Amino acid sequence: MDKLIRLATLEDMPQLLRMGESFYLESGYQDMIEFNQPDVRDMLEQLINMGTLVTNGDSAMLGFVIFPMFLNKKSLMAQELFWWVDKGKRGSSDGIKLLNRAEEIAKQSGASIMNMLSLNDSGGDKVNALYERKGYTRKEQSYMRVL
Repeated sequence: MDKLIRLATLEDMPQLLRMGESFYLESGYQDMIEFNQPDVRDMLEQLINMGTLVTNGDSAMLGFVIFPMFLNKKSLMAQELFWWVDKGKRGSSDGIKLLNRAEEIAKQSGASIMNMLSLNDSGGDKVNALYERKGYTRKEQSYMRVL
């Protein structure tokens, strides 16, 4: 039975933090920065308060922010910060349901653009194919290095 996709609450924090650390460990970011649980907790609380963190309560979450697009500040853009589904639940419908719910919230909040990311090291090709099936088009690629 699929879990209900809903806005996250503070009661979800233990699971959200666990998923956040799992995301970190799989993301490749550990080569660049240390995981800081108090900072992650603060960010999750902010997303909960803004109503831009959706979850199924135990194995999947998607967090995003909404802001004016720099090219035209009349256009609001929703920017994904992270999208996580536990390894054992990937391939279930929860991931796509999270994305659909995030898109609904963003649109209801006035956003006209949704920007999603994919990790190179974590099934990026499958995620990219899913985005394309949903009508997303690749506009940029991101490169990082430690300074």
